[in-house]
Amino acid sequence: MLYFLFLAVGFWLTYAVLLFLFPLFFTGRLPRPTGRSVLSLAFIFAALLAVFILVTAIHDHDRVFANRVLHALGGGFLSFFVCYRVVLDTRLAIGRFQFLVFSALIVTALGVGNEILEFFLAIWFGVNFQTDGFDTWLDLVSNAVGTAAGALVFVPLLGLGRLRPAARPA
Repeated sequence: MLYFLFLAVGFWLTYAVLLFLFPLFFTGRLPRPTGRSVLSLAFIFAALLAVFILVTAIHDHDRVFANRVLHALGGGFLSFFVCYRVVLDTRLAIGRFQFLVFSALIVTALGVGNEILEFFLAIWFGVNFQTDGFDTWLDLVSNAVGTAAGALVFVPLLGLGRLRPAARPA
């Protein structure tokens, strides 16, 4: 439960940072906060909860498959979802290709950052997340699979009528 809450707060903080990073990167301006963010934080929490329920329902002996699912869905896919919600909430007028590339780079950086954090937790606190010498590599591959799945789902959604970001001001 503590791990779930840690991840929830982490995803909420990631959303908050990206809420300012996306518009700053693409328009050079900071966004005005809106009420849509509260809804997005609730969606992120619900999605993370669904992933956790799924992962805990997987009964493999050494939790290797469950860890792959956690990194794919709770890492790559959910992080891509956070990027999608940020673009919707800020009504950022960017193209699908820009969204795809920037989001994929951010999600990849988050996955690598997670593995670096696991490394330091193992060194400083003796908390070992490794099942074998290949765990980090498999985590990164799982993140990449989740990122690809997120791209396949969320990039096309940017073009749907009411979900389309607002046009750029003239």
